Amino acid sequence: MSDLSNLKVSNGHEPMQFNTLFIRFKHRFANHQDRGLLANIGWLTIGMMTNRVLRLLITIVVARTLSQADYGLIALIFTAHEMIGLFLQRCTNVKLIQAPRAALDPLCDATYSLNWLLGSRLFLIQCATGWLLSQAYQAPELFLPLCALALTYLQLPFAMVQAALNFRDGKLRLVAKIDVGQTLVDTAGVLAMIAAGAGVGGLGKPKTITTVNW
Repeated sequence: MSDLSNLKVSNGHEPMQFNTLFIRFKHRFANHQDRGLLANIGWLTIGMMTNRVLRLLITIVVARTLSQADYGLIALIFTAHEMIGLFLQRCTNVKLIQAPRAALDPLCDATYSLNWLLGSRLFLIQCATGWLLSQAYQAPELFLPLCALALTYLQLPFAMVQAALNFRDGKLRLVAKIDVGQTLVDTAGVLAMIAAGAGVGGLGKPKTITTVNW
């Protein structure tokens, strides 16, 4: 009998507990700060989805336009570039976003110098990687496109600290717009190069130009 009464009490409190949690959740996101957080997350999500759609569009067009051999070379070039670029774009910004205000200025100066150090090293590493891949696959046309894409590592350090500070200040709408704008220009450039009949070496040129958007 006592077990049944405890079960009834327990079941009777579940809707109340659920309502209480719902009310707390609703009040938590009612203030301006939390609405701003949700808006920032929304802008980043829209930016990432737009970038994925545009990159998928480029992949489809390139796959339908180039031969299988050229498509394989393009995939190899951009895969190598993206893998090497992760070391520059992910390793130096996190500390700036998390740093206390008092330590921010000297940390910005140190990070700026570190970005240039990493960028110059990655430039040399990617050029060396391009030479190694061209020798391994007996494809000399791999070397120059990878060297051209490596120029982006000498462009990004100009604005990487400012980009991290925008993240820190919650200006994710601005970051998303810049990111999507860069991808739009890159997509238009690649499509223009394809329309002009550019080969493997020409498709990497728009990326070296659009990095100036940063």
